[in-house]
Amino acid sequence: MQTKGKIAVGTILILATIFIAWSVVGVFWGQEILEEEDDDKHDVYVSGSTTCFPIIVKCGEEFEEDDDDYDIHVTGGGSSKGVADVINELVDLGMASRPLKSSEQISGMHQLAFANDGIALIMAAGNSHFSGGLVPQWTMEDVVKIWNGTYGSWNDVPGCTGSEDIILIGRDSNSGTRASFEELTGLEDDPAYQAIPKQELNSNGAVRSSVAGDDDTIGYVGLGYIDDTVEGIDLWNDDAPDGANFYEPTKENVKKGNYPISRKLYLIYRYTPDKYTQEFIEFIFSSKGQTIVENEGFVAL
Repeated sequence: MQTKGKIAVGTILILATIFIAWSVVGVFWGQEILEEEDDDKHDVYVSGSTTCFPIIVKCGEEFEEDDDDYDIHVTGGGSSKGVADVINELVDLGMASRPLKSSEQISGMHQLAFANDGIALIMAAGNSHFSGGLVPQWTMEDVVKIWNGTYGSWNDVPGCTGSEDIILIGRDSNSGTRASFEELTGLEDDPAYQAIPKQELNSNGAVRSSVAGDDDTIGYVGLGYIDDTVEGIDLWNDDAPDGANFYEPTKENVKKGNYPISRKLYLIYRYTPDKYTQEFIEFIFSSKGQTIVENEGFVAL
């Protein structure tokens, strides 16, 4: 009986050892399978313009929902960073809210316009400087005079009142929105504009938040960043298809060509994209991708 008992106990110990060993192997084997599955994910890396950012993030989310074999990684940093990352082969795609500069048009570089946008001049909603509570209407000459310091206080600005100094909220040097704004207004060649002090922020969202919180400020943002905390200023356009008039910064006015400070948004890549990046690009240009462009407050092609 003692011998039989020892045999039974020994058998149980052997089976327990086999079970534990099998469990351990199974855990590691299962992890290996998961790791292999993760390794099979197709990663697409994108960086650049904060204007383009919300569109491409949403496109990435919906693209991943349609095909869970993909991981789309999107970061901001500004148009210049996106272009530089593409040149240095750090990302698959760059986002830019301006065309490539001549210095960036090196071998293999390409740009694809995927959306239209307007650059809106914004002030805080219900701003105390609005004369009679009405949002002012400005000519492009007024815009230039505000930004180059010819108009120093709010009393100088048409449709505004108040002796307070105007505080200019701009973008940092990496910003494609800044580059487009300066080019389209002619301020890039204005020495007075270059010399005047400005707060330089690193995103459209930061500009909007700063302007919304201070009646003395004025800034500019991409069309999709206008919300109920700020007011977009109407601008005069002599050459508008609908006739010379003041036009709001709206999708419809950008689409028609009425709003005078308008531009395109671009995807940037170098050489021929791999098949996975190409599939994501095709999604952005699909009807579903262009619907996302509209839903994010921008203008589809």
